[in-house]
Amino acid sequence: YHCNLNCAYCDHFAPIAPEYQIAPEVLSKHLKKLYEITKGKVGTFCILGGEPLLHKKLCEIIETINKIFPKSNISITTNGLLINNQSDKFWQICRKYNVLIMVENYILNDETIDFNKVYEKLKKYNCNLHINTPKYKFRQTSLTKEKQQNKTNRFSRCNSKNWAIFDDGKFYPCPTVNGVEKFFNKKFPQYAIPVSGNDILDIYKISTLDEIIDFYNKPKEMCAHCGKHLQQKWCKSSREAKEWYNI
Repeated sequence: YHCNLNCAYCDHFAPIAPEYQIAPEVLSKHLKKLYEITKGKVGTFCILGGEPLLHKKLCEIIETINKIFPKSNISITTNGLLINNQSDKFWQICRKYNVLIMVENYILNDETIDFNKVYEKLKKYNCNLHINTPKYKFRQTSLTKEKQQNKTNRFSRCNSKNWAIFDDGKFYPCPTVNGVEKFFNKKFPQYAIPVSGNDILDIYKISTLDEIIDFYNKPKEMCAHCGKHLQQKWCKSSREAKEWYNI
């Protein structure tokens, strides 16, 4: 959950997240249940954070996913700051399982990442890497404790609903619901936003793929608490509620 950057307005609430790394055996349990439900019909697993390259057992995480979902693609989304510190084993694993490494191109990357060394590794191990277009701004979420939006209208206009977040055996409709439930409400109880039963889907309480699809096709109660997203210039987080909450 945690990150080695400290970005204000982080979609995943990483500045206020604890230093948690899921154990491969715990992930394996959840993935086996997911496979039972989906029959392996998952196109791509994108390993996210925080910063996934901080995970001390990232290679095992990749191997765990491939073992249970051998036909699914795997990608890693990283800020890239640790990419030159990765072991030969990491690059070998990425090549073996055809992992796509996605580097978020923040404005400070050119000053901190030696891309020449990265390209040497890519050439040596024949790995796949994509560098996203430069990111000068972050999207600021505007949450409210009271319902101030029509949830159906808000849901229909939201791009985040395309992010299927699978975290610790539960599906979240977007990073915002995930971050509110796990981090924001605990850090800022005075601004706690209600999380209802229809905002989260526990895979241990369902049995079919249709239930997952149905979950992602319906507005959530949380949508009524989520206002217009604003574009803000990248800066460091002060870890204050106002970065995510409309105070």
